[in-house]
Amino acid sequence: MQSAPSEVQLGFFSATETPILQELEKWFGQPVTRYDVRDIDTTQGEVRHGLLSVSNFKKAGMLSKLATVKQFKGLVFFSHMGSLQQAKSWLIHHHAPVATLTANQRQTDRQKALTDFRLGRVKLLLSTDVAARGLDIAKLPAVVNYELPRSANAYTHRTGRTGRMGEPGQVINLGDDHDFRDLKRMLKDTDYQLVPIYYNAHRLTTEPCVSESSAVQSETSASSKTTTSTSTEQATQSQASATEKTAHSAASAKPRQNPVATPKRHKKNKHSKRKGMRHKRQD
Repeated sequence: MQSAPSEVQLGFFSATETPILQELEKWFGQPVTRYDVRDIDTTQGEVRHGLLSVSNFKKAGMLSKLATVKQFKGLVFFSHMGSLQQAKSWLIHHHAPVATLTANQRQTDRQKALTDFRLGRVKLLLSTDVAARGLDIAKLPAVVNYELPRSANAYTHRTGRTGRMGEPGQVINLGDDHDFRDLKRMLKDTDYQLVPIYYNAHRLTTEPCVSESSAVQSETSASSKTTTSTSTEQATQSQASATEKTAHSAASAKPRQNPVATPKRHKKNKHSKRKGMRHKRQD
């Protein structure tokens, strides 16, 4: 203890404003000088915040599609460990390049997952907020919120992993209209600009794309119209043909003459001479 320096300087750093920073003086009994460099920080690159609409049952499939985007590599955040394990099983079953970071993971497994991710051997690194605490990955292209955070501070800590040291970054929020409504309400006091994005032909774009189902419906509608038109033409032709045949038959048929009925001639009863004589004798 005698060899320890009499004066000690402590530094505390945080990406967000948290209540614990207000209690530092009480804890250490020393005045604390605060420096806020957010307004003059030039190390932050341009980060785009996108809203990718997808149902809960199709989120794992969307991760698999994102892995096919050229030069894509994303740190995927989960709020629950069960959701992470379920998504991991689905991705492994469909041969997607994926690795995981968990709180109870062995150090060797954690280091291997980070090495594979940094070298591009895997494109999806699944993690939770606790497991990714203190994680720094240089030139991280994207952060994916598989499950949206519950607070604005948590959103800032997650998305702050990309766009460091002047590098561009992309934040992809997965969810439906209800999820995005809650997210916008939670971030209403921040400067984040949330823009809808779409997945189309192995790339991400801000332009809505025509879905395959809409194309199929259009083709079906066009086919139905063509079939209806063809059926109408055939019916018209059939009716005209029938009219023509009727006229031809009427012209070629000879008029039938009804036979004239001849009146029947009634025969007069002729009495024989003998019979007349018989009656005469009787008188």
